[in-house]
Formats: sequence, C-alpha cells, structure tokens
Amino acid sequence: MPLALLPPLQKMDVVMETLSSLWTSFPGIIDLLKSNYSWSQENLNFFMAVSAVMAVRAADDKLRQSQSKGNPWMYNLTHATLIGFGGGAFAPLLLARPSGLLAGGDFVALSSFVAYWLVFHSPFDVGYSVFSFLPLKIWTVLTSQLFKAGGICSYCNLGMGMFNATKYYPVPIMGPILTATLLGNVGPVFRLGWSKWFEKGMPANFENGLWLGGFYHLYVNDTTGFLGVTLRSLIKSVPMVSEFLDTFFSSDEEFARVFVGFYMVAYGVLKLPEFLGPDFNPFPASKVVVTVLNLNSRDGPVAKKSKTKSKQAATAPATKKKKSKKVD
Repeated sequence: MPLALLPPLQKMDVVMETLSSLWTSFPGIIDLLKSNYSWSQENLNFFMAVSAVMAVRAADDKLRQSQSKGNPWMYNLTHATLIGFGGGAFAPLLLARPSGLLAGGDFVALSSFVAYWLVFHSPFDVGYSVFSFLPLKIWTVLTSQLFKAGGICSYCNLGMGMFNATKYYPVPIMGPILTATLLGNVGPVFRLGWSKWFEKGMPANFENGLWLGGFYHLYVNDTTGFLGVTLRSLIKSVPMVSEFLDTFFSSDEEFARVFVGFYMVAYGVLKLPEFLGPDFNPFPASKVVVTVLNLNSRDGPVAKKSKTKSKQAATAPATKKKKSKKVD
C-alpha cells in the first residue's frame, strides 16, 4: 500500500524502519563514498570510461542524424579517452610530474577501449542498450563522479605538499585549490580551446573544483589558520553533528572526502535528464558571488550606432564626388 494511504501511526513506523535501515547500512555507504571496497579503482576507472564513451556516442548519433555519417572510430576512441582521463593526462605535466594517462596507461587504455567497443560496436548494440538502462546509468554516474571527487581531494593534498605558505597565512590557500581545479579543466581546454570552454562563464568543472576543493583543503589541511579552525568549529557546533562525526569517521580527512564524494554523486545523479536535468545547480554560490560583485556588468551587447547615422556616413563621400563633377 502506498505510504500516503497508510494511517498516521503506520506511516511513522515505516519512516522509522527506513531510517533505521539507512542508519544500519551507513558504514557501507561511507565505504562506497570512500571507494573503500574490493576492486574499487578498477571499477572507478572502467565506469569513468563508460561515462565518457556514452557522451561521445550521444554526440555521434546526433551527427549521423544530421549528416548521415558519423566520426571515424579513432576520433571517437581518443575523444572519449580525453573526456574521461584528459585531466589526469595533462594536469601533472603542468606540475612537472609524469602524465597520469601514461603512468596508469595499462588499465586506462584497456578500460577506454573495452568501454568504447561495448558502446559502439557490440553485437545488436547490446552494450549501448545495457548502459542506457536507468539503474546502470545511475551507477555509471555515481562511480564516475566518485572518480572526479577523489581527484579533487588528491590534488588538494598534492598542492599542499608542493607549495609554500606566504607570510600572510600559515598554509598555502589558492595554490592547492587551483591545483584541484586545474585537474577538471585542463582536459576540456585542450579539447575545446580556452575561449570555447569559458565562453558561457564559469563551467561546472571549474565551480566544483573551486568550491569543493576549497572546502576540502581548508577543512583538512588548514590546521592552524583561522579559516580552517572556524570552518571545523562551525560544522561541529551543529547539534548532534559532533557525535555523528565521532561515530562514523575516524578523522577530519575521512569526513571531508566523504562529503565531497556525496556532493559530487548527488549533483551528477540529479543532473540526469530523468531527474532535474543538466541545468540543475544545487549550490549556485558562483552566481551569488557574480551578482554581488556585479561581474556581469560589462557582459551585455555593445550599443550599436543608429542606422540613419551609418547611412549618412555611407552617402556623404558620394555626394561630394557628384558636386566635384559638376564644378568641372
């Protein structure tokens, strides 16, 4: 029987049983968000590749409908590989480190090719049909978003170890945060170009790296500065939150990593067309900042000259020429 049709007392019993089951399974959910399970890295890599290949397949299908011809197979394969692993391929190079695409090339290359073949070339299009099934579609988004969340946290820690603090604050702030932001944006910039990637303002990849990377870095790495101390104090001062954190998390780093993973998963799933759609933004902090600082004040179209003035300017030389001919 639907929940709405149950008597009030039975409704409460159902709600309490649901909450109890969620509470019991919460450690398993935390392990999932931490990617703390067998074959987790293989799972994350493979479904990151699937997510990228499915995006390329959708674009290729649109091209075939409009032009009756799709892109070559090598273009689709490399395009999907760059969508899925472009950040790990190029961001380390800017930090004078080995490319992640080459360092982990064995499994990355295998994941990309297997995912590509299943989605594009499996018999009777079975692979594409299976990965389009909503439960597996949600799982693909969940794992690919956890892959990205892990990258944000790892690159914040990497930047923390690479950069020195200034005399103004006890730990480096923007270096680690921008390092995490770089990871999600250098791949698209390589594929699309800087102007194309930023032509509509701040992309979601940049926003996630900036805000989630900022939260993680301050909560975990800023152990002595007033920003990190204040952030942790505010969160732990909320009633029952401190007990909750002590029960389920062994460290601040573990909680921050789970929080970033949970946000990325919820954000990715809700943006699916089956739910709230790709325009959904649960945390429009960037829009608030842009509005408060009036950063869009010069983004409107430039005022055009009136048509009458332009016509007069165009006909003026011709009139002078006619007069000179009459005089001669």
